[in-house]
Amino acid sequence: NGGNGVHSLWKPLNLPGTLLGANAQGYMFSTNYDYPHDLMRSHDDGETWETVLTGSIGNLTISNEGRIFVFSHNTMTVMYSDDNGDTWQQTNLISPCGMMDAPRLFATTNDIIVGWTQNGEIFWTLDGGDSWNGTILEFMEEHQEISDLLVSEDGDVYVSVWYYIGPNIGVYHSTLTDMQNWEIAAFEDVGVKDMAFDPDGNVVCGVNFGGDFSGFEHVPGFYAFWANRVGIADNGIIYKTAMTMYDRAVLAYSLDHGEHFYNTVEDLPVSQPAPGGEDGFLSKGYDNHLYFLGN
Repeated sequence: NGGNGVHSLWKPLNLPGTLLGANAQGYMFSTNYDYPHDLMRSHDDGETWETVLTGSIGNLTISNEGRIFVFSHNTMTVMYSDDNGDTWQQTNLISPCGMMDAPRLFATTNDIIVGWTQNGEIFWTLDGGDSWNGTILEFMEEHQEISDLLVSEDGDVYVSVWYYIGPNIGVYHSTLTDMQNWEIAAFEDVGVKDMAFDPDGNVVCGVNFGGDFSGFEHVPGFYAFWANRVGIADNGIIYKTAMTMYDRAVLAYSLDHGEHFYNTVEDLPVSQPAPGGEDGFLSKGYDNHLYFLGN
């Protein structure tokens, strides 16, 4: 709420494991603590949970049309649902990249899905999963990681590369019609941990390490500031986590693309992440609800 003095803005949720996201119909999705991690669903703010997909589940992403996609380690395919997880369909086998380690997904439309692994493998489909292509980012060096990936509605693809030191880190750009040739787009030699599009299409980056990085940088189309995780609401307000004590955190917000941050009024309890949990996870769900999971 932007620190206007209103308290009790946050409601604690009962989670069976790691929160993966929420959709426009008010369903929350989570994995459970037990292995293999099943996909579970709640429609009553976490009071009750039901299993909707069994198996070793990767991350969850939702397309602009509302289709839900998850990666199944059991079948090495992407599964999708158009009815809030009641039924699931399976795409064709993702063969170009073989056995992938902890893949993640980003969907723009129901037809376009791009996935990646931290070690530099990228795979994508332009026909809803009937056929898949794959590539490996050759410019990445040992120990460097892909930390995030974004795809715009116009087909621009951005990957952020992170590590403590070394060249070839920053934000790289290609297109869905290419995906073989990548060029540095912004923040060269800066370790980027997280990215998000703002409502105007700018790429907003959370930077964890950056040598001479000043704490806030702006180049046309790109913004960067210190943060492990970045969340942006539909009205353009940027959120990040700010620690106040070892077991407490506040949500900080910015109205100027990250040049200045202000803390919201409430301290939030910080818990240990579930297996595969995201550090400082922040997601926007139905009715502009924000979901936050401590680190």
